[in-house]
Amino acid sequence: MSNADKETIAVYWSQLKPAIDRRSYKRECPFCENGLLLVGRERGLLELEEIDGCIGCGQRVRYLDIDKMRERDWAHKTG
Repeated sequence: MSNADKETIAVYWSQLKPAIDRRSYKRECPFCENGLLLVGRERGLLELEEIDGCIGCGQRVRYLDIDKMRERDWAHKTG
């Protein structure tokens, strides 16, 4: 099942099920059975990207809590 042509869906990253462990940004896709949301990074600043896509079904998501994700990421880098 391909969701690549469907509209981007707003989700809270913090409410998605971790794919590996809580320290990883990877999350299970809530729209397909075996998909993953990998949480990409922008090339220049290496900042976490707000828009993501499932590697299984292609569904695009927008993280509503991206600011908190970036704060967490920055704390891990500097702490």
